[in-house]
Amino acid sequence: KVLEATVAERTRELQEQHEELDEAHQIVVGSLNYASSLQKGQLPREHRLQGRFESFEAIWEPRDTIGGDLWWMSTTRNEGPFALAIADCTGHGVPGAILSLLVSNSLERIYANNAGQDPRSALVSLDYLVRTGLNQDSPDSESDDGCDAAIVRIDREFKKLEYAGAKIDLFHIQTSGDIKRYEPARVSLGYQEQLKEEPENQVINYESGDGFIMVTDGFTDQIGGTGAPRAYGYRRLHELLKSVSTKSASEIAEAMKTDLKNWQGDQKRRDDVSAVVFRL
Repeated sequence: KVLEATVAERTRELQEQHEELDEAHQIVVGSLNYASSLQKGQLPREHRLQGRFESFEAIWEPRDTIGGDLWWMSTTRNEGPFALAIADCTGHGVPGAILSLLVSNSLERIYANNAGQDPRSALVSLDYLVRTGLNQDSPDSESDDGCDAAIVRIDREFKKLEYAGAKIDLFHIQTSGDIKRYEPARVSLGYQEQLKEEPENQVINYESGDGFIMVTDGFTDQIGGTGAPRAYGYRRLHELLKSVSTKSASEIAEAMKTDLKNWQGDQKRRDDVSAVVFRL
């Protein structure tokens, strides 16, 4: 009887602990789901896309419920050229998401002050705002975080696109079907150490119907394939884009997601994955 009483008491204790853990889990899950809706709310709304592209599609897939990737577009209140950006912040999950909000708000601030900002200057400003926003310009800073980013400035009237990148490339699908890759500066933004080199503006004269893709390294670094696991890589992405060079932005994005999923197979997702795909 004593043993039965002890077992019963222990069972009740375990049940209570289980209920407490379940309640705590539900609180965390609820908070993450709410945070996810807030983070999605920071992404550009449909009205910022209208009239600016022949076709447009974005991929935004956090590894966890929330993440450190984002894409951003300048307001439609200003006439003329507009800016489109993509960024990959340090980490993923909650830390990455917090940093992504700082980056998004910094981009809004940069282009509110100067709607015609060129991509190079905007990235330099973003580097400064992230560093100072995290107090990483202080010798006693406890953090050392930042982001990779790329910005394009699109002038539809003159069919000119300016690009500058910090570790994020730009792919150009020409109407001939050829794929050209524009490479970024090999620097990240916002970290304690100031930039050793600044990104450069690269000017691209495009034709109507040309396509462009910017993608974070969560895509190209994803491990998978048959045989010995290896990264997806830029060569495979180049070949994929060539095979869908005549497709719309949404079809290209869908092909990218499908190919990445097939490549990943049974491997775990390593990082957040984001891309912007558009035709002009």
